[in-house]
Amino acid sequence: MNNRTILYVMNTETPDAEISKMADAAVLDGTHLVCLILGKAPPLPMYAYGAVPYGGINVPDHWAELAKEAQTNLKNRVNAVEALLAKSGASGQVNSTLAATVDIKHRAKEFGADLVVMGAYGHARVIQTILGGTTRTMIEQTELPVLVAH
Repeated sequence: MNNRTILYVMNTETPDAEISKMADAAVLDGTHLVCLILGKAPPLPMYAYGAVPYGGINVPDHWAELAKEAQTNLKNRVNAVEALLAKSGASGQVNSTLAATVDIKHRAKEFGADLVVMGAYGHARVIQTILGGTTRTMIEQTELPVLVAH
């Protein structure tokens, strides 16, 4: 056993075949695999944000139902990924978060990861320039090795 931990960052649409490949590789290498599934929180509509001088947020009545549905879908995906890990015999755990963004660096430290594996999916260059990109931030601002794949 290498006593290494890999943080495998994925979203709810990551194909089972990709997860199985990662689990099989972890088994062959004797590595502990921590899967972090990033679920997408339901967005608030544009009209939800108040304007000066009124301020505040006007949350739609059905938003709680949308959030509950997103949480249920995320939990179902966690269960499916746990089943894939068990089937492959990989040493691992599955965690999830329902948020628009997440501090992956913080989670990597929390899990004691030696390597972060994540997808690199680009957006329009203008959007990345204005808002930045998760992949670029991870590569530029983390001490851990990061393996990106597209």
